Amino acid sequence: MPGNTWQLGFLTPDRVYLGLDQRDERPADLIADATRQGVTDGTSAAAGRTWARYVSSDGRTRALVLSEAGSTLVLTGDVPYAALEAFAATLAFG
Repeated sequence: MPGNTWQLGFLTPDRVYLGLDQRDERPADLIADATRQGVTDGTSAAAGRTWARYVSSDGRTRALVLSEAGSTLVLTGDVPYAALEAFAATLAFG
């Protein structure tokens, strides 16, 4: 995998996994992998930024994608967009 990548996982109180993936190269590859080949589905506002929404072909997995400053961040989970937005709002950007 080219570039620098890090991954972090969380469990919600309902024991649903949320993934946070970030990479500094080849954003299209990261987005395709992390979103399960998802397609765009509008935008969301969270943490003072506009995120692209993605949904997997089976509709199960949703993702918020943020690309800026040479880095792409993908937040995924089998949860509604509102839950991803609430989690994204807790992130600090420096």
